[in-house]
Amino acid sequence: MPKVCLIANVGQRDLQLERHPIPSDRLRDKAAEIMAAFDEYRSRLSAPMLSAALERVRLDSGSGRVDAVVLVATDQTDEHYRNGDTEPAAQVIKKLLSAPAKNAPAIIAVAPIHDAPNSYDRMLDVFRQEVVPRKYAKEAERIYVLCTGGTPACNTALLITSVEHYRERVTALYVSEKTGACTPLKVGAVLLDGYRRAAREHALAQYDFASIAPDATYPELARDIARAASARANFDFETLDQVIAGRYPDLEQLDARAAEHLLADTQRLRKEDARYLLRDLYWN
Repeated sequence: MPKVCLIANVGQRDLQLERHPIPSDRLRDKAAEIMAAFDEYRSRLSAPMLSAALERVRLDSGSGRVDAVVLVATDQTDEHYRNGDTEPAAQVIKKLLSAPAKNAPAIIAVAPIHDAPNSYDRMLDVFRQEVVPRKYAKEAERIYVLCTGGTPACNTALLITSVEHYRERVTALYVSEKTGACTPLKVGAVLLDGYRRAAREHALAQYDFASIAPDATYPELARDIARAASARANFDFETLDQVIAGRYPDLEQLDARAAEHLLADTQRLRKEDARYLLRDLYWN
């Protein structure tokens, strides 16, 4: 089972011959020519942006290796655009990365896209249904996504759908073609925070305090209050009393009158006052 997976959009400038991108209008034919005589070309080939991302992932993951790589590439049905498709280049990159090496990825797969890669809505569907849920990513403990080489629509779709699927397991990366530096994208964290906020709001609307209590994204006081509310909902008045008593000074600072009322209420429930027990049963 792969522990670390990298999903990368392959663009027209990712495969380089003698440190220069292959002209986009000849990319398919030239990549096919290279594949047919790969050993002759091998020493002159490079994939600098993908190599930078792999090195970053190896360092970041702590394992020193990347177990699986998914290369997302275009292979359109429209003949007008096929010359510039990146699927043939992705096959060359796959062979280049597969060369025997100490830290070579164990699994390298090419995921072809047959639809127009400049359609934002269609790319969201394709990445959501076909690319991001691939088995190598689903099985991985950490997923890295490289949003550099593809079209803006493909990079946007990869970023949104990977965070949507895998949440905290995802790190989005960007490689500067000019400097070669690979850096994490803050926008991935922003998207993740949005999902977290939505989940928290849903939990509150459903009175799902049990899911809030262990959530480290909440302040500690809020988590303790949620733990107390969850205990009360489950008629665990001993835990309720312990939490409220322990947090009473903090609650008193927030609202002294409400804190006093809550403490008195808790003590009555702890003493199993029938009137208050029936009231709690009714509201539950």
